[in-house]
Amino acid sequence: MRSGDASGYELVSLVSAFLLSERDHRSVIPDVFEMLLKNLGGDAILVYGLVQDRGYSNLRLDFVESLRGIAVGQYILPMGKGLAGRIAEDGQMFFSPGLDDSLVEPELSGIALGKVCYGYPLNTRDHLHSVLVFLFPAEESRPEKPLLDAIANLIANYMGSVQLRRDLFRTRKKFSLLNNYKKVFSGTLDLRPVLSVFMNITASALSAEVGIFVLFKEGTTVPELEINWGISLQDLSKMQDDQGRNLLSTVLASREIVHIAQYGTGNAAGGKVESLMAGSLFVQSRAVGVLLFANKSMAADDSGRTFFNDEDAELFEVMRDQVANSVENYMLYRKIIEIKNFNENVLESIQSGVVSIDLSGNILTANRRALELSGKDGDQVGRHLGTMFDVQFFSPANLGQIIEAGRFPPKTSEMEYDSADGVRVLGVLLSPLLDEHSRPMGVVVTIDDMTERRMLERRMARTEQLAALGELSAGLAHELRNPLTAMKGFAQLLPRRLSDTAFLEKFSLVIANEITRLNDLVERLLVFARPGVGEFQRVAIRKIIDDTMLLLRYQLEKSGVLPEIDDGDRLLLVRCNPARLTQVFLNILINSLQAMPEGGKISIRVREDLAILPPGKRVRVARLEFQDTGKGIPENDLHRIFNPFYTTKESGTGLGLAISFRIVEEHGGVIEVDSTENKGTNIRVFLPMIEGGSA
Repeated sequence: MRSGDASGYELVSLVSAFLLSERDHRSVIPDVFEMLLKNLGGDAILVYGLVQDRGYSNLRLDFVESLRGIAVGQYILPMGKGLAGRIAEDGQMFFSPGLDDSLVEPELSGIALGKVCYGYPLNTRDHLHSVLVFLFPAEESRPEKPLLDAIANLIANYMGSVQLRRDLFRTRKKFSLLNNYKKVFSGTLDLRPVLSVFMNITASALSAEVGIFVLFKEGTTVPELEINWGISLQDLSKMQDDQGRNLLSTVLASREIVHIAQYGTGNAAGGKVESLMAGSLFVQSRAVGVLLFANKSMAADDSGRTFFNDEDAELFEVMRDQVANSVENYMLYRKIIEIKNFNENVLESIQSGVVSIDLSGNILTANRRALELSGKDGDQVGRHLGTMFDVQFFSPANLGQIIEAGRFPPKTSEMEYDSADGVRVLGVLLSPLLDEHSRPMGVVVTIDDMTERRMLERRMARTEQLAALGELSAGLAHELRNPLTAMKGFAQLLPRRLSDTAFLEKFSLVIANEITRLNDLVERLLVFARPGVGEFQRVAIRKIIDDTMLLLRYQLEKSGVLPEIDDGDRLLLVRCNPARLTQVFLNILINSLQAMPEGGKISIRVREDLAILPPGKRVRVARLEFQDTGKGIPENDLHRIFNPFYTTKESGTGLGLAISFRIVEEHGGVIEVDSTENKGTNIRVFLPMIEGGSA
């Protein structure tokens, strides 16, 4: 140090105080270097900053301070070249008592040749960020090395902290951009306005003067959306990369960022592009768009460079990936909306009511037909299904029991529902609604209006019965022909054998038997063909069943069949002719016994219910079910079993069930049959109850 100047300790303290101030480093560093030159007697202090671009490391002369008015412009120095390049590559403190041509780059020859030099590589966390060089006149005494070491160490720490602040700022900038993008892209189907914001934000972050974003239609290179300024898709399609290939094709074929720091002005971009970064947008391994920014703005960058460096490319890649994710989410969201709309259109086009419910019975969705059938207006979502259709089947207790048990009826259930236009017969089918792991998440309820179908079936049954009159006539002729033929034969022999006592006795017996047979046949036909006669009484249905059991007691014991009767401990009263209903039950039970020659089981179940009876009114009924385990009835024969003279038995007349059908009809009721071959038959009889007909 020169005599009279600040001591070494004082100088270090001053440097430390300057560097610890909160002033901007661009004003602090010149003041520190000026103070050092005054106190150390040096000629100049130089600072080289590390520049990394496209994978290469170079040094750039960023700062020169001299009390002698030395002017040196900025220039780039490759690693290992020149004084600073050698210091940076060696990574060691450098000293020379007199610099020669082998060490001094041409730009410094006027101020560095022959000078005493101290050079320091400045590191942060073992990473080089700059090079510091002190130049002193050779004829003057040199400062002590420990002092320069201490000063260099202070400057290294300070400039390292500046570098860290820059890195932190860039990181915060990235997070800030990502956060802004998250807000911009939150759940929208209109990409144009949000992508315009994206382009402006990114262009500002990169200091780019030119930009373009293109989203192509699926599977094509036809633009679906284009946002651009300073360059068009037509310009982009004519540009070439640094190897002479079509730039757009190169970008779309690769996931890598295309970064060209110095783009030829004579290229196909028409002089619009000097430096560029471009990348493709990949969605599900398919390029769907392209993003490009070009031309670094000098006004926005204090470095003075007009090209994009690796830091810019890194930021561009982050932004490219972010917008690619957002476009993918947009495309998936759009596809989901399309599928949702398609499914809704399908449901709205179905002529059946379709309602989905959760495991508590609350409505998730309901199509238009379901609302029409229910007669309800407005949105039913969130309400219990039992409030939409006020029937016992959909009550919370009954529906909850079905859902909890997980045993859904395999066939359509029928029920009566009071709608705005009268009583309707609804067919209901429940199907489990499962998630992707086959776990129950709800129930799909399909509802059909079966009113007209049921009425039509009953009219068809009546039509078929009338059409069966021809079959009845043929059967009647057959049944009458046999006794009449026998009687005719004896009558023809009678004149010749009047004196034959044995013949006369046989004649009298045959004639009497055949007349009885004909009379019985006529009586049975009268029961079928004309309205019933006799007094209707108020009778408990259980009493008629018990009376029928007494009549069949011998046959039941002989067959080994013990009927099971379940009336639910309810006394159901009907207005009827007890004798004629007894005949109905006898016919049903005898048919069941004959269908179980080797024994089996007969169960009789009686319950109060609601049913639609002719002429289409819903009334309270006594529902009787006769279930056997016999051989059943073939499906092709089920529609004929109530036809007169239809029988599958060798000795039967085929009038039993036909008469039963007519008697039940006379009582205002309905009889139905379900049967499965080799599994059994279920005959249901519905009889209207009288007022107050239960106890």
